Amino acid sequence: SFKETNCMNKLVKDIPAKRLSYEFLHSLNGIIGLTERELQLLAAMLDLYIAEPKYRDSIDCSDIRKKLVLTTGVSKENLSRYIRLFKQKGLLVKSKHHGASTLNTAIVPVVIGGKTVQITMILKIKSNE
Repeated sequence: SFKETNCMNKLVKDIPAKRLSYEFLHSLNGIIGLTERELQLLAAMLDLYIAEPKYRDSIDCSDIRKKLVLTTGVSKENLSRYIRLFKQKGLLVKSKHHGASTLNTAIVPVVIGGKTVQITMILKIKSNE
């Protein structure tokens, strides 16, 4: 449930720490437009990205793919399709260091003070459409 605040356009929701990746991406999903399964898989990738910094520059390496297959139950073939989709949507981008794929930092939550994540959303309104 959401808490009412005195600020306009500000919603606050309490979540368990273990669901941070999913809840963060779920909050963004109105913009990124993923299915529930795609959202679950991307959240699992985000969990690994946060938990294992050594893989941040190559989030689609074979070690990560194996872990995703084991933890999410996705097949290797479908995982490849999802990764291709995430690249097309700009959710996975080329790493500056190795040229491998990494998560777009816009979808990585920044935890403030160990207990808060803030999202700023900008919707640009086109006046001539």
